[in-house]
Amino acid sequence: MDPKLKLSSFEGDLVSNASMHRRLIGHLFYLIISSPDITYAVHKLSQIVSQPRKPHLDVAHHLLQYIKASPGQGISFSTHSSFQLRAFVDADWGACLDMRKSITGFYIFLGDSMISWKAKKQTTVSKSSAEAEYRALALAISELVWISQLLLDFQITKQDPTIMFYDNLTAIHIASIPFFMNELNTLRLIVILCGIR
Repeated sequence: MDPKLKLSSFEGDLVSNASMHRRLIGHLFYLIISSPDITYAVHKLSQIVSQPRKPHLDVAHHLLQYIKASPGQGISFSTHSSFQLRAFVDADWGACLDMRKSITGFYIFLGDSMISWKAKKQTTVSKSSAEAEYRALALAISELVWISQLLLDFQITKQDPTIMFYDNLTAIHIASIPFFMNELNTLRLIVILCGIR
């Protein structure tokens, strides 16, 4: 899906056969399990299934063409991988045109294998991009804490420090205040800034 494309519930002509469109989106949800590369597009399309419009159908057809052109795409797990957790986190402030909510997205790798991912609309409207980015950072850190505790339950005690790739300096400064550091006590975290200009 074109990342610059913004879908709205009110733009474009209504689709004549809405039930067919809903079935298509339902079938695409099953592919998310093994194809995380289509997660964002499917979630965007699923948010507007009550009254699908022509631009939504065009995006669904484009997604089907992508799936047809890349049948071998999927998740691969390496047998010779380290136990280092790496996370890539970002937020898109005010990405939902209808409700002005932000989108959180993250991918978490264990060594070279992706084990967790999420693209989700935030529950509240953020008043600034720093607030949206901080919410994304907090969600990713809680997932990292859960995964590191799960690894300890599997008796994997030798873990390298977790590396998080992130691009918002303000959210990192807010997270480094001692009052907010409670969840990080169980997680050794190295944050690497990406794309700061």
